[in-house]
Amino acid sequence: MFSRISPSLPSAALGFSLLVASCGASAFTLSEGEGRFRYSLPGSDQQLDVYTYLPDDMTRKSPIVMVMHGAGRNARYNRDAWEERAEEYGFVVIAPEFNKQDYPGSRNYNRGNLVDRKSEQPNPPEEWSYSVIEPLFEDVAETLSSTREGYYLFGHSAGCQAAHRLLTFDITTKVEALVCSAAGVWTLPDDNMNWHFGLKDDPLDVDTTDQADFFAMPALIMVGEDDDDPDHSNLANSSSARALGANRVERAINYFETSAEQAERLEVPFNWNFYIVPDADHSTSQAAEFAADQLARFERGEGFVDMEP
Repeated sequence: MFSRISPSLPSAALGFSLLVASCGASAFTLSEGEGRFRYSLPGSDQQLDVYTYLPDDMTRKSPIVMVMHGAGRNARYNRDAWEERAEEYGFVVIAPEFNKQDYPGSRNYNRGNLVDRKSEQPNPPEEWSYSVIEPLFEDVAETLSSTREGYYLFGHSAGCQAAHRLLTFDITTKVEALVCSAAGVWTLPDDNMNWHFGLKDDPLDVDTTDQADFFAMPALIMVGEDDDDPDHSNLANSSSARALGANRVERAINYFETSAEQAERLEVPFNWNFYIVPDADHSTSQAAEFAADQLARFERGEGFVDMEP
């Protein structure tokens, strides 16, 4: 059930100052500019905060960008990093916050809470952090009367870990394109490397069809050229992590090249691009600005920039 309140914007836009939605168990509001609402998780009493930005010239065709925060779990900061570009390009920004109390540690956020810590058996899908994303998009799109059938997915650092695993497991089918930035740990499409660094004994039994679906999706794997500190405080440094590369630049290259090689072995399309961003380090704001520029290019039909790793 939806109600439109106080129509006030020009007819070129949606013509609202506030939208109120009741979607299943969730009831929330969306307003112009910055916003925040509590979202009830499907099949659960649990809620999470969602930070939003709706540009002034939003229309029903406006692209929707789902922004996955990093290990700091600060979705508001990540939303804020997108605001200027969202206004420039007409993006609707949705940034869910997976707080440390409900999603403690990388196991519950970056790795999706796919497996029970004690039994090591798969958790039911309604307990996965990844299961939040598609219903959240659908509820927001319905609230906005959006004509978009899919969304753009962006993640930086730990958010990139969450984003690429979400797609590795083929949990969502509505991502139009992915921009994944500077993960500290990647899950390589390699059945000889143990989960979560590879797919050996992965909890959902990723198969070649899942991999082919992911490889066919337009994606940009990116990393800052100065994100090359092997001793960065937030960089995983176990022996398995070091096997991926000494730093985030090496690890991004390894992930992209391993994925390209796997797609070639499977004889399936590979629609990914790779880019090392000049004069950029591990900054969230730098990553957001470059990613937004690239998604605007993609939206115009120009595709992502590309370079040889």
